[in-house]
Amino acid sequence: MNKSKVFFLSFTMLVVVACQPVEKLPHHREEPVLLKEEITVDVSAEFHEREKIEKESLVTSSDIKSDLDKGNWLIGTVERVIDGDTVIVNDLDFSLLKDEKISSRLASMDNSVRVRFLAIDTPEYTDEVELFGKESTEFVKDLVEGQAIYLEIDPKADFDRFDRSLAHVFTENGTNVQEALLANGLARVAYLFDEYKYVDLYLKAQERAMTNKLNVHSIDGYVTDKGFDMSVIPRDEASLSDISVTGLTIEDVIRLLKKVNDHGMPRRSDIPPFLRFNR
Repeated sequence: MNKSKVFFLSFTMLVVVACQPVEKLPHHREEPVLLKEEITVDVSAEFHEREKIEKESLVTSSDIKSDLDKGNWLIGTVERVIDGDTVIVNDLDFSLLKDEKISSRLASMDNSVRVRFLAIDTPEYTDEVELFGKESTEFVKDLVEGQAIYLEIDPKADFDRFDRSLAHVFTENGTNVQEALLANGLARVAYLFDEYKYVDLYLKAQERAMTNKLNVHSIDGYVTDKGFDMSVIPRDEASLSDISVTGLTIEDVIRLLKKVNDHGMPRRSDIPPFLRFNR
């Protein structure tokens, strides 16, 4: 048999084999390694607890209306939720604000004010991302974003050093937003530089969450006097294959990649602690 016939037969067999249907292999996907089970947020339980807090809130809608002629109040609409303890409010109504100095300062902000929730702190969910920052932010979004809110200016705190308005925040039906966050284990009582109103209420809500080990209180050592300590989250228990578990979303990754220095690398301070490599 000459070489051309051998080549032709070999080529024909190769084509026939190539055209045979290939048995599909079962798709294998490694399951992501999750953080400790108790860290996972139970959404149904979270909202059940929030509904309970709304009913048990110390301040009710009728209380607010009866208190509007006392102290300093603002009414506005939440334009945007920045994170779990900061919102931007517009369409401000100054008619209930008796302090002319505060009123003048707010009026200079072009009717759009950044409001910081007084006496609490939630995990970060802006340039820095901390565990449960996403949950606290989404909790506040669900509660007030696009909604009218009442802002009570405490007699002993009006603005912080970042020129944000400090306030006790209430929904239209009278839910104290700080209390709801604390009761659900999505915030800590913090920055008590004076004897603020409602602090006893906030401490009781926090104590309930601590007793029930809800969310931020489910991890020993995570909540500290200075904030939230990401170093207590074991790196080998966090998986980048399930980014949402670590509190990081695709948007967070994009935000991180945009924050680069002159060398084209993210600054170490912009990288969440659990993603850093020790030098």
